[in-house]
Amino acid sequence: MARTRKGSPSQRKVAYWRKQVEKWRESDLGQAEYSRLAGVSVKSFGYWKRRFDREELAKSPSPVIVAVKPFLPAVELKPLMLHAKNGFRLEIHNETCSAILEKTIQILARLI
Repeated sequence: MARTRKGSPSQRKVAYWRKQVEKWRESDLGQAEYSRLAGVSVKSFGYWKRRFDREELAKSPSPVIVAVKPFLPAVELKPLMLHAKNGFRLEIHNETCSAILEKTIQILARLI
């Protein structure tokens, strides 16, 4: 197959090998077995497959590094328990909404 200027392969040659690699990917065969059955050089097939893989890798976006905080295992927190002399009891769990907690404190402050 012909080469273009500066030693680069012709479009026909690139298209031929791209088609071979596509056919191989569609098969369930190993590279050597496919090459033998297709009548192509195992060495040439490997070269073109690596070349196309590098081209695809170059097209993909660069990885982005993201800072993350380390995962800390959940700690089971016991609820805060308030007991009044009159038998009134209030349990405040970790999941309690801050607005509800604030309103509860306001009500209790009025009662004291």
